[in-house]
Amino acid sequence: MAIRMSGLSSGLDTESIVSALTQSYKSKIDKYKKAQTKLSWKQDAWKSANKKIYSLYNSVSSMRFTSAYNLNTTSVSDTTKATVTASSDALVGTQSLKVKQLAKTGYLTGAKLADTTASSTLSSLGFSGDGSIAVTTASGTKNVSVSGSTTISEFVNKLKDAGVKANYDATNKRIFVSAADSGAENDFTLTGANSAGTEALTALGLNFVSNATDANGNYVDPTYRQYQNLASYKTAADAAGSSLEDYVSGILTQMGEAYSAKSEATTNSSKATAELNYAKAYQTMQSYANDSNAEALAEIKDLYTTYTSNRDSTYVVDGQAYTSVEEVKDEDGNVTGYKYTGKDADGNEVTYESAEKLQSVSDRIEDLAKTAGLITTSTDEDGNEISDKSGLTAYQSALNTVSDYELNYADNVERVQNAAANGTLADTVTEIQSEIDGYNATITASNATLNQYADFGSGASYTDPTSDAFASAVSSYVDKINSAVEALAAGPTTSGASRIYGQDAIIELNDVEFTGSSNSITVNGLTITALAETDEPLTITTTRDVQGLYDKIKDFLSSYNEVVNELVSLYNADSAKGYEPLTDDEKESMTDSQIEKWESKIKDALLRKDGTLNDVINTMTNSMFQSYEIDGKKISLSTFGISTLGILGSPENEQYAYHIDGDADDSLTSGNKDKLLAALQDNADQVVDFMKQLTDGLYKNLDKKMKSTSLKSMYNVYNDKEMATEYSDYTDLISEWETRLSDAETRYFKQFSAMESALSTLNSNSSSLTSMLG
Repeated sequence: MAIRMSGLSSGLDTESIVSALTQSYKSKIDKYKKAQTKLSWKQDAWKSANKKIYSLYNSVSSMRFTSAYNLNTTSVSDTTKATVTASSDALVGTQSLKVKQLAKTGYLTGAKLADTTASSTLSSLGFSGDGSIAVTTASGTKNVSVSGSTTISEFVNKLKDAGVKANYDATNKRIFVSAADSGAENDFTLTGANSAGTEALTALGLNFVSNATDANGNYVDPTYRQYQNLASYKTAADAAGSSLEDYVSGILTQMGEAYSAKSEATTNSSKATAELNYAKAYQTMQSYANDSNAEALAEIKDLYTTYTSNRDSTYVVDGQAYTSVEEVKDEDGNVTGYKYTGKDADGNEVTYESAEKLQSVSDRIEDLAKTAGLITTSTDEDGNEISDKSGLTAYQSALNTVSDYELNYADNVERVQNAAANGTLADTVTEIQSEIDGYNATITASNATLNQYADFGSGASYTDPTSDAFASAVSSYVDKINSAVEALAAGPTTSGASRIYGQDAIIELNDVEFTGSSNSITVNGLTITALAETDEPLTITTTRDVQGLYDKIKDFLSSYNEVVNELVSLYNADSAKGYEPLTDDEKESMTDSQIEKWESKIKDALLRKDGTLNDVINTMTNSMFQSYEIDGKKISLSTFGISTLGILGSPENEQYAYHIDGDADDSLTSGNKDKLLAALQDNADQVVDFMKQLTDGLYKNLDKKMKSTSLKSMYNVYNDKEMATEYSDYTDLISEWETRLSDAETRYFKQFSAMESALSTLNSNSSSLTSMLG
């Protein structure tokens, strides 16, 4: 900042004089700064109010639908046998329940091990080989390797890693193993993957194999069933006159081929499906095309694919896109034109000014769509114009599909495009569909092979029969099968162990059987938790939750009241006439509390008598005053004892708040008869039908207020875009007047400097003359 030595010759206080001369500029700056500050506060006030309105809008949305009122309560005749909860989907009425079987978790208690600790090795138990134990759970099979040096603790940890729960009880000298979850499908098995693995299980007291059967003659032990299943491959190999190695190799080869065929067919099916969608989208686009609209459709495609987002706020002039617009105003605030801003291809900011407002890309597309016949208009019985945009929506959807395909499959578009040009697109669609059917048939056949031999894994590892991995897999499965054959030949054994099998819960609801892996089973909106088996049927009674409906309506009214009371308070706020935001100089002479009180006075009154706010209040109150015809009767909130208390009967600014007669929590109406609860008990459907229509009306009216326009954004009831533009205009005005102030100060100081220089010269000459004259 320049240091000015002023008034040395003239004796004048030029700083003060210049300050006085430029005071009008400073006043302008202060005026605009205060206005901008006030506007900023008003933006904040509207944001806060809009947030509450939008929250109400969202909460009202769900109340327009029946599902919001499907509140049920349920009870069961014996809560020691079962508990029941009801969702909104549950049917009202009485139902019969039997608990036939409780779910169980698979459990294996190992035989007692002599003189062992967690650190004891398997060699101390008499095992010295290299064994492999297959741990099979609902997630699949994992092999656990063991040797003579493996400790009990290490073995238990390996079991846990394989997907079961396991623990060694050092006090009782037993290993305990259980499934991760209850249910038959979640049970587990421990089997020898080779002969040494079976020996290890025996040494650990975990070799449990039972050939017991149930009432239907089915084997109940999953370990026995698994051994039988594996042994069947040895039987099949013998029947085919093949060695077990060759038989297993043949199975794995089939699986590898099936896996490869499935992978290739899946890829081809995916590509063909994309091509089919492309062809069908092309058909859709062709269906709208004719000789007269080709030019309009071409421009729609160009605009739609070039400008993929923010089309409402994008403007195009000679191929240059502009993404923001602001009004150009004169000093009196009159709009004289529009300034558009964007970025060129190099990322540099470019501007364009126009006296008229330009069409956005969205508006241009709609005009073109009308020309092309994609948007049609009609007039309803009230004379209002109705636009049908379904054609444009379908065309744009097809355009999206076409554009995406041409971007991702650029090298595979010729077949469809040639067919379109030749008029054979329908035949090509049929041809592509036939190809997809063929691929899907291959996938189905491959899955059948893979499922048939699911005992051998997924098939992903068997695609190369010459690999070491393939040979290793053959050897491993041969060992498993031989081990199973040996185990069956050895006969049932428990080794002193005890087994509980995983089983499903079984209930009968209304004489229909349902099962589940846990004791909690959900049927048609009822969640039934079985606690004990029953000898006699239980009774489940489901009724409409009247109190829940009452509370839901009450909660809605409370939310509405909170918002409308807030808006009315803002509208009726005390006047702040004569109060303006403080400048920094003005704040210097005030305390912090004085400043806060001053600014609060202004902020509280920012929306006082605001026209937009009044419109919102009227929209809300008029929506709630509406009556609707239900079952031939006109019904309103007052029908159910719900009404406002008016200006005279209500607290300040709460004249539009609704109160429920008989509401124990409302001191103003608690003594009145509770009509709402009575109506819900007598005819809940009527109350629900009314509430659905009432909230639908409120929602739609608020939705109209929240539509996007050139002045406001979507879901805002106030002109946020206009305010943002005004704020920016103030910034420009402040900057402009600060420049003017600086220029004026510079000009005045130059003039005074010149005057000082002249006076200095005059004084010097005068001194010389005096000296000469003696």
